[in-house]
Amino acid sequence: MNPFVSFLYKNKVTVAFVIIFIFFAIFIPNFLSLNNLMSVGKQIAVNGIIATGMTFVIITGGIDLSVGSLLAVAGVFCAMLVKSGVNSIVVILLTIGLGILIGLTNGLVITKLKIAPFITTLAMLSILRAFALGMSGGRSVSGLGDTFRFIGRGEIFSIPFPLFIMIVVFIIFGFILAQTKFGTHVYAIGENEDTSNILGLKVDKNKIIVYCISGGLAALASIIQTARLNSGQPLTGEGAELDAIAAVVIGGTDLNGGYGRIIGTVFGVAIMGMLTNGLILLNISFYYQLAVKGLVILFAVGVSRKK
Repeated sequence: MNPFVSFLYKNKVTVAFVIIFIFFAIFIPNFLSLNNLMSVGKQIAVNGIIATGMTFVIITGGIDLSVGSLLAVAGVFCAMLVKSGVNSIVVILLTIGLGILIGLTNGLVITKLKIAPFITTLAMLSILRAFALGMSGGRSVSGLGDTFRFIGRGEIFSIPFPLFIMIVVFIIFGFILAQTKFGTHVYAIGENEDTSNILGLKVDKNKIIVYCISGGLAALASIIQTARLNSGQPLTGEGAELDAIAAVVIGGTDLNGGYGRIIGTVFGVAIMGMLTNGLILLNISFYYQLAVKGLVILFAVGVSRKK
């Protein structure tokens, strides 16, 4: 293969990001404005945090379809706690704890009952949505106050707080995946689960931890979403699991497991965010936006296929 073509292929996610960025910068006058770029950052924070957990899950060869409904149930739970006057730090810890508990449940069902991740998390998607609607009576839980709202709308050194949280999540979990023994085991499990069992890597335990990470990060994302909306919405998060999976796949993570990087997911999330923002600024119909995103996903999967 030609060296230049080889370079482009190995860095295809970065190249795609640069091409889309340049295209929008040329054809959309306001795209490069600081306000617009900060707006994109705020918009992608929730998907970026969910996609980080999804990266771990997909690398092991699994899938987590429950994160969208978890976003709703954790958001309603969070909002109810805030309205009850519970301290914000306690609210955050309890909400993340709820997400980890849901992830733990997914992991136990998958590993101990041997039910496929797709079926397990699809069932959990419906169960959690029912809980979100039941807890809230089908209505939003609103009026959470200015202090809590800072999490979703505040700024630190002119950086939107949600974007700041997302960057911290990327750094921490990127390090865990790339530089720790646990990260090595995650890759090994996705590459060949049977071999990992033979090597004594405690496959079930590691897979349970992965689903706990996914659940905990989805709950963290729900806190940001709830603070930004200043309410817990029982119908929020519909399709969030698909956006997260799309970002992970666009970022180069193999759906069959065994390969993926958080830096790839970073670019995948950014590409998804830029596409949404750019198409809106170009006044492209929402229906066609969905088509464009679908084509991008198909293209990303196509170029990522192993030869």
